Amino acid sequence: MHLTTLCNTSLDNPTQRDKDQLIRAATKFLDTDTVWLVASAALSGSRTQGVASGHRTFSRRPPAHHLSAGSRMARPWHPAAGLLVCILPAPGFFSGYRVEEPETLVELQRNEWDPVIGWAERRYGVKIGSSTSIMGPSIPARTREVLVSHLASYNMWALQGIEFVVSQLKSLVLTLGLIDLHLTVEQAVLLSRLEEAFQIQKWGSVEWAHDYELRDLQARTAAGALFVHLCSESSAVKHKLL
Repeated sequence: MHLTTLCNTSLDNPTQRDKDQLIRAATKFLDTDTVWLVASAALSGSRTQGVASGHRTFSRRPPAHHLSAGSRMARPWHPAAGLLVCILPAPGFFSGYRVEEPETLVELQRNEWDPVIGWAERRYGVKIGSSTSIMGPSIPARTREVLVSHLASYNMWALQGIEFVVSQLKSLVLTLGLIDLHLTVEQAVLLSRLEEAFQIQKWGSVEWAHDYELRDLQARTAAGALFVHLCSESSAVKHKLL
């Protein structure tokens, strides 16, 4: 279904976007990329901090009308008992930004995200770094130019797929790692929702919502990555003349 959607979008181009616009749509996530933006808000699991840091909190058995099967987000609901199980990203927030505590989450993000940043810096010969500011790191102009130039090497159809994957993972770096076969679909998805996975491990999961979200994100990401490779690779067979 997702491949069909990408094919139809590429054929019809309903929003009439050109190549430059697709590249800008993909690179807009550079400033708030999942793997390098560091927030100063602590995630102690308290209800107030969860909302303040851009997350929504849920009890173990939220009423069915508070969750939507067709959406990665759920509507806000504060249980009277204050029993927390998970913290889901609120609209407009990226799902894996860094924190300064608890230390276990800080170490997890450092161990999992820093190697990907290091790979991207070596692969493209750029400097990225990270920041403790909620505004994120200041991306050097040359870094932006190099990544824009790299994206420009893809055709329109492949760029549709790249922009689709970036919008799913909220990360250009993870998308490039996936397209370059440095990461698998499962790895890229896990890294994009690392904080959520940490919270699920700590508090438990909403019975069906988290599984649905994970599988749906994996399916969308896999479809986008496959679409990019199908649109940007070719092969030919030449027979020797005897």
